[in-house]
Amino acid sequence: MEGKVVYQIDSQDIIRSVNADWVAFAQENQAEDLSEGVIGRSIWEFMSYGLVGKLYKELFDAVREARREVRVAFRCDNAQLIRIMELCIWPREEQYLEIHSKTVLEQPRGQPLREEVLSQGMVRGIPMCSKCNKIYAEQTGAWMEISDALTAALIEQPLKVSFGLCERCTDNLTRTIERLKKQL
Repeated sequence: MEGKVVYQIDSQDIIRSVNADWVAFAQENQAEDLSEGVIGRSIWEFMSYGLVGKLYKELFDAVREARREVRVAFRCDNAQLIRIMELCIWPREEQYLEIHSKTVLEQPRGQPLREEVLSQGMVRGIPMCSKCNKIYAEQTGAWMEISDALTAALIEQPLKVSFGLCERCTDNLTRTIERLKKQL
């Protein structure tokens, strides 16, 4: 499974294992705090709260109940790259879930972002979708790419964000959960 970040969580959503690619991906993306010491900790310590956490919890529970795998596309960009990724969630014995995250497409940004633009965290700030990586530009009332908002001078640097989900991604994730529940 080279090139895939793989981890397992138990029935209580505690991380029980991670592969070497997990550590490498965390280090490559300046997330050294995620590279080690995650075993035995709740997955929810590392995922957004609020609606994002609620929907992913529902998704995990639906996979466990339906005993069916699910695939969800998402973005995980950095300063130089736009990355389209796929999250594959498989039910395993004893209500464990095995989760694979792999890069489907990587493309360089037209203009790399300054590192401080991506100083993100779960803080108060501009809404950013945890799934598609777009930000909400209040001036336009629309979700847009960070680079477009910077070019139009709609956001300031460094960018402080609060993670959530845009309406489109909320609807897509909700439909995925509903499809799984219908298979019960």
